[in-house]
Amino acid sequence: MECGHFFRIGILVLAAVLATPIASAATIEVNGPTVISSPGTYVLTQDISANQGPAISIRSSNVIFDGRGYTIDGVDAGSSFGILVNNGKTPLTGVTVKNVRLTDWYDGLYFKYVDASRIESVTASSNIRAGISLCYANDNVLTGSTVNGNGQGMYVWSRCSRNRIESCTMSDNSETGLWLASTGRTANGIVYDSTDNRVIGNTASGNGRMGLYVDFSDGNILSNNRVTANKQFGIFLDYSTRTRVEDNTVSGGSEQAIYLYDADETALVGNTVSGAVDYGIWISSSSGATIRSNEITKNGKGGLVLNGEETIPANDHTIVSNTIRDNGDVGLYLCRSAGNIITDNLFSNPANVRFGGACGGSTWSDDGHPGTSIVNGPTLGGNYWGSPSGTGFSEKTADANGDGICDAPYVINANNTDRLPLARSRGAGTAAPTATTSPPAQSTPPPIVLPSITPTATSTAGPQVLNASLPALPGAPASPRDVDGDGRYEDVNGNGRTDFSDITLLFNNMGSLPGAYPVTAFDFNGNNRIDFADVTVLFGTL
Repeated sequence: MECGHFFRIGILVLAAVLATPIASAATIEVNGPTVISSPGTYVLTQDISANQGPAISIRSSNVIFDGRGYTIDGVDAGSSFGILVNNGKTPLTGVTVKNVRLTDWYDGLYFKYVDASRIESVTASSNIRAGISLCYANDNVLTGSTVNGNGQGMYVWSRCSRNRIESCTMSDNSETGLWLASTGRTANGIVYDSTDNRVIGNTASGNGRMGLYVDFSDGNILSNNRVTANKQFGIFLDYSTRTRVEDNTVSGGSEQAIYLYDADETALVGNTVSGAVDYGIWISSSSGATIRSNEITKNGKGGLVLNGEETIPANDHTIVSNTIRDNGDVGLYLCRSAGNIITDNLFSNPANVRFGGACGGSTWSDDGHPGTSIVNGPTLGGNYWGSPSGTGFSEKTADANGDGICDAPYVINANNTDRLPLARSRGAGTAAPTATTSPPAQSTPPPIVLPSITPTATSTAGPQVLNASLPALPGAPASPRDVDGDGRYEDVNGNGRTDFSDITLLFNNMGSLPGAYPVTAFDFNGNNRIDFADVTVLFGTL
């Protein structure tokens, strides 16, 4: 009996040891700047501040840092970080940073060489470069976080793949809500090393230039995001291929709601695009896009533009089952564009199609097989040609047999004819015309002159001065150039023009330029140092 009694006491003691001491030992309180070099759970117990970062340095895998809603505040020092997760080039994994507020740093939170980790419910505001920054970071999840009032909201750049950014709010940042970028242009060509990222269910609003900006990247998905009231562009794909932009609501902006430049094989599917001052979707110097089931309405100048350059046409796009209506002037504008498939769309604009430049023929109807058309007719053929006044071709041309196809083809111009224009189904609330109306004589619509918007290839006036005394920056194909003779080298990568790749290169090398190059060469804001403000000033000249 006595042995049994002590045995039971031993079991109770062991249970107590397992239940209490181990749990408490695994939770470590943090009440000031700290270096974390061992796995464990760390919790912030109060607001903290520091003059130089990082305030919290995490150098170990398998760390949970819980800010419990407290604030880590800096003083806007250059190259300072509220929380830095990095152990040199040794990748860290299994790190979670959550429930913390980060203000007045260079980067609020910076993951560098961090994989398979998590950022959750972080609020980052008033940081110089970015609220949250990732570099050499893969397979991470960023969720439920808010970045507002920073330079960039989130900056995901250089060798960042398979990350998932979801349910975050990116608002009122001076540049972009999210900048997703690869290494970009190098001496060996363009490097697409940020791929297969997912940007899902976020809100990007009120940012100074762009809501979501994808730059030199490949195979990413942007879906179910709400992108509204960003100053210039809602979504901008720049030198990025195979991007899927799906089920987003994109509205507002002084230029385009969605803009593509040199962005081949993009899929734009199921988006609602409205309220841009200029055009809903502008596709420039890109080929092979699929544009399907989008609502493109009430944009100031027009709905959809396919705009080619002299040497880079905008060809071979598939435009199917879109509603393009109530735009200010033109529904679809084609310039240096041919070989497109344009079927089963509803057009109802003051001018539904216009052409500019040298446009060849496109396909405007299929073979007329059974299926429900975009206006609920029983046949899939060409497009529905309406107008705000109710006098569009499809509205005034008879469909005597009720097969959902007008009884005459619609000649758009000499190279383009819709052989099977759609008629609205009689069961859809519109009576059939009482008599067959002969198609009006068609002539080529007068072209409108539209600006060829190419923000990534904007030339700068002035002499092209090559100063061979300055070596090429790391990752640049040539020495930098002073394009206007003012002593500052606007063409950072030396490719003969100022464009977005110069911004990216300057940004990526900003910390290494002092001492290696004359400060005056890249001091674009004249404050006698090279810093993020110079990147911003150069960016503003494009």
